[in-house]
Amino acid sequence: MSEINDHKEQGTEMKFYDATKTLPVINPTENLDKRLHVYKWGDDNLYPNFLTSLFYNCAIHNGIIRQKVHYTVAGGLSYEGPSQEIWKKYFQNGNSDFNLNEVSAMLSQDLEIINGYAFTVNFVNGFPFQIDQVDIDSLRKNDEDEWEFSEDWSDKKEPIKVYKTLDLNDRTGQQIVVYMEKPKKIKIGNKLTKAIYPAPPYSGGILAIETDIEINNYRRNEIYNNFSLGTIVNFNNGQPATKSDKEDVIDTLSATGQGSSNAGGVMAVFNNGKDKETTVTNLTGNNLDSRYLALSKDNKENILLAHSVTNPMLFGIKTEGQLGGATELEVSYNLMK
Repeated sequence: MSEINDHKEQGTEMKFYDATKTLPVINPTENLDKRLHVYKWGDDNLYPNFLTSLFYNCAIHNGIIRQKVHYTVAGGLSYEGPSQEIWKKYFQNGNSDFNLNEVSAMLSQDLEIINGYAFTVNFVNGFPFQIDQVDIDSLRKNDEDEWEFSEDWSDKKEPIKVYKTLDLNDRTGQQIVVYMEKPKKIKIGNKLTKAIYPAPPYSGGILAIETDIEINNYRRNEIYNNFSLGTIVNFNNGQPATKSDKEDVIDTLSATGQGSSNAGGVMAVFNNGKDKETTVTNLTGNNLDSRYLALSKDNKENILLAHSVTNPMLFGIKTEGQLGGATELEVSYNLMK
């Protein structure tokens, strides 16, 4: 959490925010929650939801995953055999809102984001009548080797449902199938993880994905902001007469000098000196545009590497100087498969 620091020296008072931020956890802990009797997926038990937020907030990451899903399931499911009428009925998927093609697309997307997926099977008269995708980020394993579901694990009042694991010798009611890529034990601090939950296939690119999100936030705030970010305004005619007067000056500066999306990015300093004139100092340095363009380019390459992208053009990403062609794309697609 950011802390407000006060400095008073030689008639100068400064107030600024220490905006330190911890890096995201790439390899989450898996400790047993003794109250809920489930193994937490990360310290806050929300690590898969963090991965989902990366998917929705990073355009490159999002586009690669959606295209991978398209390459995987766009051909749809098919059946070759004598029981076409039975297959058509089965394909419609009982009373579900989604047919089996749509369910397979949802499972494929979960696999690309989380490295796992889950679905329930509803049996009627011993036969699978309906298959429904279950959000894998809402499932946690309990200490009895069962799977529990909560819409929001951060809410203690949210009801929890325990699913019955699929047993083909007991084809009754609703049962669940959970697939997760088997993880390796990872050292976190002085302990090893229990290797319950999977690491995402792009785990090496998580920092790059977060950096890409922050770069875009920075650019957006520059557009929204009428005052350049990282600026000190020195009022060199001394302190205002009252605390209320000082707050009025700061509020006016924030309201007129900044956009609403980044209030507080300008530092106001009241001091005595320099002939009592008001001075403005920019802290952001020179050539920020060039520096951010270089960082953005390197960052994009790291994300592509994390996803094992053999040719960016397969995902609609044009590389400078690359000619491309049908043969090259075909070779790259076969390599990716």
